[in-house]
Amino acid sequence: MKKGLMRLFVVMIVAMFMFAACRRDTVGDDTLVVIIPSFPVTLDNAMTNETNSLLIHYNIAETLVQFDGPDFNIVPGLAESWQMPDAQTVVFNLRRGVRFHNGDEMRASDVAFSVMRGVNSPATGFIQASIGSVDIIDDYTVRLNLRYPFVPVLAHLTHPGAAINSERAVRELGDAFADQPVGTGPFMFSSMSLGDYVELVRFEDYWGTPAGVERVRFVVIPEGTNRLIEVETGAAHIAFEISPHHLQRMQQSASLNYDRAPILRYHFVGFNHQSATGLPLQDVRVRQAITHAIDTQAIVDAVYQGLGKLTHGPLVGLPATLEFEPLGFNLDRARQLMAEAGYPNGFTVSLWNNADSQADVDKAVIIQNMLAQINIRVEIVSVEFATFLQGVTAGQQDMHVLHWNTITADPDYGLALYNSNNIGASNRFRYVNPEIDRLLNQGRQELDPQRRIEIYHEAQRILVEDRPAVFLLEGEELVALSPNIRGFVNFPLRLPRLYTVRIVN
Repeated sequence: MKKGLMRLFVVMIVAMFMFAACRRDTVGDDTLVVIIPSFPVTLDNAMTNETNSLLIHYNIAETLVQFDGPDFNIVPGLAESWQMPDAQTVVFNLRRGVRFHNGDEMRASDVAFSVMRGVNSPATGFIQASIGSVDIIDDYTVRLNLRYPFVPVLAHLTHPGAAINSERAVRELGDAFADQPVGTGPFMFSSMSLGDYVELVRFEDYWGTPAGVERVRFVVIPEGTNRLIEVETGAAHIAFEISPHHLQRMQQSASLNYDRAPILRYHFVGFNHQSATGLPLQDVRVRQAITHAIDTQAIVDAVYQGLGKLTHGPLVGLPATLEFEPLGFNLDRARQLMAEAGYPNGFTVSLWNNADSQADVDKAVIIQNMLAQINIRVEIVSVEFATFLQGVTAGQQDMHVLHWNTITADPDYGLALYNSNNIGASNRFRYVNPEIDRLLNQGRQELDPQRRIEIYHEAQRILVEDRPAVFLLEGEELVALSPNIRGFVNFPLRLPRLYTVRIVN
């Protein structure tokens, strides 16, 4: 029996290395292979707000303005300059000679079309909701007319959902544009195999610094250990969402480099406040009891191995972030609150998680065991990411494990998932609080920076008291890198621009 197992083990190892060699031979010496955990929901940047999709969008399509780096200074992108003559008007002066991947020159009509298409998108419309209309002044000048003063308008326009596409390509391709995107970025779409990979090629007519590699192939591997093995064996160059359990292995490996950096992401357990099957969750005492029953430090230690740090509020990493004392792990208090709410014998709820994330799978099991101690019976629903995202956005869950990236580096976006206007999009809690809506709308329009921070402080205090979610931790991104990779920047938004990356011998 032992000999049979040993032979099987040897065969598996040999097959693994043969597969690695095969993949390297297939992609070529100037192809950057990037491993991601799940296939993009869509390649149309205006039609999803999902991390693995945005990573690809970020390298195909470009925005009018962009961040210069981790300090989040806003600098020119497709617009070389801009003016704000008043609080509800932004005039952009576009770069001349910028080409789309189909050869067309970018004009103001493309910008106007893309902006309003984004405004009307059910997936990303909340990002540009402040924009009422766009006027074309001439071929290289557009004016955005805001429906109300919106301080973070430029920050929101850095989001890939606000990227500029070819109007002609969108109209001619129709629904097929989602599989054949046309932007202005350093890479252009080449091919894909559904569920397996997406390949981009260097755009030779790119207006900016040319990409350092000829091709980028994003390969989907859901299992975290296998993502690491791909880099370790030389079959891939970069792998995202590496489990913290592998940190020591990477530190000791001669065939691996790694990068770890804090990102503007926090992890949570979300409650569906409109669930017909999870009615007890509508009682704040039950939500507080669940918070008391979840030992967040134990989760951080077991699942994240010390990466990231505990957070006790709904906003992380920004100047407007307010620190809170933890509610605390306290089973006695949790049981008392359950009894006060009328549920001493507990109830049954569903807890959804993304099967493509081992960390989320592990968290769900740990939470299931923790809540059993206060008689809450948790039925875990573990599905692949696209199905997960569709289901929780539609409100099919009672609870779910997820995270939120503040991609615009502004508190308005950071707290967007609590705005009732975003139910059916970012507000997957289906949470309605008129006072929170009032404060978030007020924060959008407040011109005084200090007063704006005070508004977001007040909103955070209310959310911590009302507990629409259990706040777990502020994340770090752990990336596995091949030793022959240069120029990779682990951007705090978890959306690196890969044109800076080079492969060296």
